Formats: sequence, C-alpha cells, structure tokens
Amino acid sequence: MRKQYSFLAGVLCALCFAATSANATLIVGQLGFSGEFSPVGGLLTLGTATGIDITPGTAHTLGGNGDLFSFANQPASAVFYDNFDFSPPSLPNPLWTVTVGSQVLSFRLDTVNVVLQIDSPIQLLSLAGTGVLSLAGFDDTPARWAFTGNNAGGSFSYFSNDVFAPEPGSFICFAGLGFCGLACFVWRRRRKV
Repeated sequence: MRKQYSFLAGVLCALCFAATSANATLIVGQLGFSGEFSPVGGLLTLGTATGIDITPGTAHTLGGNGDLFSFANQPASAVFYDNFDFSPPSLPNPLWTVTVGSQVLSFRLDTVNVVLQIDSPIQLLSLAGTGVLSLAGFDDTPARWAFTGNNAGGSFSYFSNDVFAPEPGSFICFAGLGFCGLACFVWRRRRKV
C-alpha cells in the first residue's frame, strides 16, 4: 500500500512540475477609434441603415492602455478600418488593423448585434460584438467591440475587456498538491488504526 501512495505522490509531483510551463499571454487593454462614416442600406439614415461605410483616410486611434498603449493616438495613415454590414452580418476579416513600426494589431469581428437604432428626432446607432484581437508575441485574445454613431458626423469606438483565461499549469499544480495532502491524510489515518 505504501508503494502505491509513493508512486501516486511521484506522479502528481511530476505533473505539477511539468505543467508549470503552460500559460497563455493574452492581450489586455483598451483602444479607441474615431473617424467619419456613412450609413448604407435602408433610407441611408442611421435609423434604417444595414451597414457602415468608413470614409477612407479618416479612421485614427484615440487613447489606449495596457498592451495597446503603443497603438494609441495613431494617425489615419497607420489605421485601416473596413466597411461592414450588420443586418444581415457581412463581416470582413480583419475589421481593422493598426500598424506601428513592425507591429501590426488586428481585430476580427465574429458577431455583431444592434444595441440601439433610432431615426428620429436624432439619428443614433449603437452596435456591439465580439471577436478576436491579434498581435505578434501574444495569443489570439477574445475581445469585445462597440460602434456608436450619430448624425452629427459620427464617432466609432472599440474596446477590449481584460480577458483572463484559466492557466492549466496552475490548476494541475494545485490539484496535485491537494491530492498529495489527501493521500497523506488517508495514510496517517490508516496508520493509527
């Protein structure tokens, strides 16, 4: 019986040490955009639009933080933001890219939902969606996206939430330690009987 516990403890310790190298480096931060656009479809108003045409050469980044800080306040020459349809969805891949030196940040929009669409007395459109943020040196990161526009020219914005993924190495390590503690408890209890 003692050999079984020793073998089990050895296997669990090996798993703990082997698993500590597994971790994900996700992108964390927020980045805003602004620019000019035109509604597409419907009656060519935001209240009836089915898509958005971004005016070429107007999209630029605003403030950013976290891992996206170096992509903040970039001019239109560094930003590409594609046109898209949201009803029915026809989403380009990527929706946008920002290039700073050799670093290219991109976002693929996977889902889009209409949050608010008003035609009168003011035209207002609010969209939300999810997708994947990509940057060399990081794992592809699930992210949230938002677009808000009005009839006064318009602004659109993107934001990424702080995404935390479970790290398998830590879980295995703590589970292994728990099993080792349980095995010691059972062994000591049986030894007293």
